[in-house]
Amino acid sequence: VADTLSCSQDWAWSLNELVYQKTQGNPFFATQFLKGLHEDGFIAFDRDLGYWHCDLTRVRQLALTDDVVEFMATRLHKLPKETQEVLKLAACIGNQFDLETLAIVREEPEMEVAVSLWRVLQEGLVLPLNQTYKFFQGNKGEEKVRVQDVSVRYKFLHDRVQQAAYSLIADDRKQMTHLNIGRLLLQKTSKGEREDNLFNIVNQLNIGIPLLEKPSDLEDLAQLNLGAARKAKSSAAYNATASYLNTAIHLILRTEATPLEVWQAHYTLMLPLHNLLAEVSYLNGNFEKAEQQIQTVINNARDLLDRVKVYEIRISVLVVQGQYQAALDVGLEILRLLDVSLTEAPLPDIDIDRLYSLPTIANPQIVSALSILSKLWAPAFIGNPQLLQSVVVTMLNLSATHGNSARGAFAYALYGMLLCATMKDIELGYRFGQLALHTLDRHEDAELTCKVNQLFHAFIRNWKELARDRAECLADNVLTGLETGDIEFACYSAINYCDNLCVMGESLSLIHQKQSYYIELTKSLQQEFQYFAAVIWGQFVENLMGLAADPKQLVGQRFNEDESIPKIEQMNSFTALFFFYTSKTMLHYLFDDYEGTLVHSQSAIEYEQAGVGMLPITQIPLYRSLALLALYPSAAPEQQAQMLEEVETHQKRLDIWATHAPQNFQHKLDLVAAETARIQGDRGQAIEQYDRAISGAKENQYIHEEAISNELAAKFYLNWGKERVASSYMQDAYYSYARWGAKAKIAHLEQRYPQLLAAIGQPTHPQRPSELSIPPSQTASLTSSSYSSNIWLDFPAAIEAAQAISEEIELEKLLATLMQIAIANAGAQSGHLVLYQDNQWVAIAKANRERAERLDIQLDRYSNLPQSLVYSVARTQETAVFDNLSTVDQFAGDRYLITHQPKSVLCMPMSRQGKLIGILYLENNITLGSFTRDRIEMLKLLASQAAISLENARLYQQTEHYSHTLKAEVERKTEALNQKAQTLETTLEQLQRTQAQLIHSEKMSSLGQLVAGIAHEINNPIGFIRGNINHTQNYIQNLIDLLELYQREYPQRNADIQAKHEELDLDFLLEDVTKTLQSMEVGSDRIHQVVLSLRDFSRLDEAEIKTVDIHSGIKSALLILQHRFQKNEHQPEIRVIEEYGQLPKITCYPSELNQVFFNIINNALDAIQENPQHKPTSEVRICTEAIENHQIRITISNNGSPLPEAIQDRIFDPFFTTKPVGRGTGLGLFICYFIIQKHGGTIAVQSQSEERTAFEIILPQKCA
Repeated sequence: VADTLSCSQDWAWSLNELVYQKTQGNPFFATQFLKGLHEDGFIAFDRDLGYWHCDLTRVRQLALTDDVVEFMATRLHKLPKETQEVLKLAACIGNQFDLETLAIVREEPEMEVAVSLWRVLQEGLVLPLNQTYKFFQGNKGEEKVRVQDVSVRYKFLHDRVQQAAYSLIADDRKQMTHLNIGRLLLQKTSKGEREDNLFNIVNQLNIGIPLLEKPSDLEDLAQLNLGAARKAKSSAAYNATASYLNTAIHLILRTEATPLEVWQAHYTLMLPLHNLLAEVSYLNGNFEKAEQQIQTVINNARDLLDRVKVYEIRISVLVVQGQYQAALDVGLEILRLLDVSLTEAPLPDIDIDRLYSLPTIANPQIVSALSILSKLWAPAFIGNPQLLQSVVVTMLNLSATHGNSARGAFAYALYGMLLCATMKDIELGYRFGQLALHTLDRHEDAELTCKVNQLFHAFIRNWKELARDRAECLADNVLTGLETGDIEFACYSAINYCDNLCVMGESLSLIHQKQSYYIELTKSLQQEFQYFAAVIWGQFVENLMGLAADPKQLVGQRFNEDESIPKIEQMNSFTALFFFYTSKTMLHYLFDDYEGTLVHSQSAIEYEQAGVGMLPITQIPLYRSLALLALYPSAAPEQQAQMLEEVETHQKRLDIWATHAPQNFQHKLDLVAAETARIQGDRGQAIEQYDRAISGAKENQYIHEEAISNELAAKFYLNWGKERVASSYMQDAYYSYARWGAKAKIAHLEQRYPQLLAAIGQPTHPQRPSELSIPPSQTASLTSSSYSSNIWLDFPAAIEAAQAISEEIELEKLLATLMQIAIANAGAQSGHLVLYQDNQWVAIAKANRERAERLDIQLDRYSNLPQSLVYSVARTQETAVFDNLSTVDQFAGDRYLITHQPKSVLCMPMSRQGKLIGILYLENNITLGSFTRDRIEMLKLLASQAAISLENARLYQQTEHYSHTLKAEVERKTEALNQKAQTLETTLEQLQRTQAQLIHSEKMSSLGQLVAGIAHEINNPIGFIRGNINHTQNYIQNLIDLLELYQREYPQRNADIQAKHEELDLDFLLEDVTKTLQSMEVGSDRIHQVVLSLRDFSRLDEAEIKTVDIHSGIKSALLILQHRFQKNEHQPEIRVIEEYGQLPKITCYPSELNQVFFNIINNALDAIQENPQHKPTSEVRICTEAIENHQIRITISNNGSPLPEAIQDRIFDPFFTTKPVGRGTGLGLFICYFIIQKHGGTIAVQSQSEERTAFEIILPQKCA
């Protein structure tokens, strides 16, 4: 107030108190209140005296409301009548509105409407959203040039202004106003514009539904709601879709006497309404609602073909719930009714070339059969693999006989999968996969896109192409499925992406990062089978990374086999069981438990049919053969023969796969051949096969199988007595496992083979040449056997440095970490990193020993590097190391070298998957020969990890960019939808958090309105009571004085007066009436304080940040909960200990923090009351203090029931509650956590058994 009137705070104090009394500090209300006083002449500027003047006496006499909406409505009543009418319509449209729409519903030219709005534009109550409003300045009737395609948009200054404008409409006219708006928009927009504006039209008409009576009007609006529902579903707005569908169904039910008559009279409308509602209920995870709609359609559909859609949905619901056999039973029964029988073999005359040119299928019964069959693939694959071939072959035969379709594309993909999986004809299977993609292009169907892509990328391509090159296609297909609503297959792609990465030898740290997203995705979408599959592979990765107590047991943060496997078995989720036993097979072998490998691989074989066609199936013949050959020497002769026979069987499978995709399988075949030659004593063959296996695995970047091959070769040489050779191979195995990220396996090797790895930890002092050139193949493998025996590498330090690099995912931080580590480990003084970006070399970072700096300069334009050397290394892709580089003729003319003359230079290429991505340049200007071979070996390890991390950072940056782009696109589309329909919200956030926040918002809005309403309703009568008590006391005292005077003057009383005197016990009454009035005064004062606390607690109108005393919010919460502290028959009195420090006022959202204090104190009281053994003194202690970094700490503790340690990590999770059913939503502490995070603070819980539970809140003095 003082700032507004340009005066001191002392002068403004009286007016400030008045403004606060009326507005409770709401900034918007306060501003409008002052403007209103000025407009009404109560605040005026005295030009003679040069200051503002306010007549406070007159202001106090005004009957001004303390309700902001009512106050704004009063102000709006002072506007011209036509302006008020325009504002009413604008308020009905929404917080934002456009001139064209407003003119339509006002039924006036745009110029007339714009002029009517000019007054509120000048007053700032309505704001223009662009500058085009200036085209419409002027007076009514004034000629203006009409600018084509000019869109003029406005918004209300504040939602309270919109509410005030809306309140100008009489309550009994509001529904009719909305109805008229909807009808005008419907009548006066073209067909194309109507589709764009559909949400706005339908929302307006829906508000007027109670006024509709004619059956034709009800049916027309139901049709419009169906259209809006379809549009909302295409945007994945499933909640909005369900709302429109429910509205449409309720409308159409009003047209007839009974639901049966409605179905008979409006069948073509009722069927799609219930079909779509069943589908969207399934997509929302509301399976009970979906089943209700499914049954409704089954009961009312006229024929079987009209029921097929809901049977498809029922199958999907059963699959999600893990009821695979029930899903199959439903599908098989419908096929029987469609007169379609499952067949075992394809038709003999199927020609794949002829299938390309088949006409489109025309028989609706066959189309329905294909739809049902396409839904049966998943439950057959997961729960009954023996049925899978019949399902697939039947689809193929129907398509080949009756014609092509999108579902035919799915059939071809399934058949291609089957041919590849069973190894009957991999080449033909691959051709069927290509046919599937071609057919899908011709018969485009968003519903089938994700399915066909999933089958081709996960089940077909890997048997012909290098698996690593196509892995990202599955990640892309996840997004495709989410965008098209195919949640089931999106999650199948997610788990296949993760399991493929695990068996391809991708960096474990990268897999771990990506798995986290997909695990959370499958969980949030309630896809139970896919979730279990994802966490099994997730725990497999954590075991190898050393994050589990026992690397062979899948027990850790992500999965617990002891708890989860019984549930998976109960679900009959055979594919998840196959994944489990496959991952266990790999772990037991890697940690030398060959007996365990055979046990678990045998279990995997029993479930192998549920893993056909997927890449993990290839691990069984590999690891089982290796385990058999490891156990062969200690087996009995008769067992040995059986072992070799079984190994030969497995080799036949690997050989077939290697014939078609040698890049994926040949090195596996070679490794088993090497082990076979070893046990047969053929050392020459074994040596050759080991080296072939190592070379093949390295070439195709199967780093884990390169490591296994080196390890087995080392054991072979060790048993032969050639320890030096064995040491070389074992060190290479060690390095490969390190690059994979398998810390647990590294530790295992260190424990088992310390003598072979001794060179890693013991330095030697190699002679260093002045110039050294290292081929890129050596860089890629970190070390080579030719160097291993005489080069020292401080490997623990290298691993630690590589780990530090691998942990960075953001490019800025990665560059700084990489350069600092490279300089420190190489003995350099400074360095640069050059990356190949957008077809050019770019200097991306520079660093010295103190700091790193980000660059982004084309190499050609950067003079602080020897460009000739960098380009030479880029061309040769070989590491170059020089002393006194200026003497080398090749680079003698380089301007940088002439100027700086560095003593030692190293320039190293950095490659990822054989592709050069960057060059590391380091120099030392003091010491000759700085870059010794051991340091180069260290840098090779770091360069390898750096290349991976740079690629990951690039992908992360792309993902972030895609995320931001997607977010911007969503916001743009949302804005477009808001322009058409303010009530539609498109949400693409994590579902559980969004739901919790919406619940919180609705709950707090309702609670706030309730509290504020109660406070308002109580405050008025209590004000009268408090105001009249003093008068009443005075009146009573006067009557008592008069009565006593009568008694003194007339001591003699007649019989009637004496009798009445005794009956009333007048002496007691005179004494007690004073006490009663005093008690009433105390009670009314307390009610007044409670009302003030309720207002302070709710602060409904404080939607924005405000500076407040935090103690007032705590005290308000205590006052509201005061009744719970009092002694009663169930509990002793609960003490409140308040230890408040000297706190500054903080900037925050007061109502939200009040909610936090209320929830935590209320929970503390619950904990005390739930403790069956009450302590001598139950207490709630509240402590506050100012701490460093401009923060405050609030600690709320109690000595009630302790919080078990096992659940402390989950206490802030949404929907988690320790209270009995019906007593808690599980949102209270989650909301507290969300609010504190929003304020930039932290909240934590500490609970010590049998002692105290304390919640510690740390808040900044200014909200983040």
